[in-house]
Amino acid sequence: MKPHPRVRKTVKWAGAVSLVTLSALWIGTARHAVLFVWKSGLTVMSAYGTIGIGKQYVWLPIPPEMQGWHLDMGGSAPLQWWFNGEWDDAARNVSVPLWAVCLPVLIATGAAWRLDVLATRRKKVGRCATCGYDRAGLKLDAACPECGAESSLAG
Repeated sequence: MKPHPRVRKTVKWAGAVSLVTLSALWIGTARHAVLFVWKSGLTVMSAYGTIGIGKQYVWLPIPPEMQGWHLDMGGSAPLQWWFNGEWDDAARNVSVPLWAVCLPVLIATGAAWRLDVLATRRKKVGRCATCGYDRAGLKLDAACPECGAESSLAG
């Protein structure tokens, strides 16, 4: 299997940016709530360290003063650390803690960074960046005899 350095670098940097964004959202909503309510009652929110979606059935149609963006700056609820759901006649809401969203992104980003560091180290000491085969005695533009990867040492 040939390496995909562009994919690895994309995952590495997109993951890093995503983690910074999610961390800022987590910190920003630790004691506050931001939500958007549509006319249909659909609600998207980020509050107390979670992100969620819900549907209100109490007021149909939703009154105009309840539609749009809402910001609750005086929140006294603690940071939420676990999944939450509410299913009844009045509303259906699901919220996911942001740490649960960050965890798979962190794992994929960490793996991409690790693979990139390994490939860079291998190239510096004259080994194949993909499998680590010692390229001593091979031409710079020769493919790796072990895995068949094209040489990244040439040029």
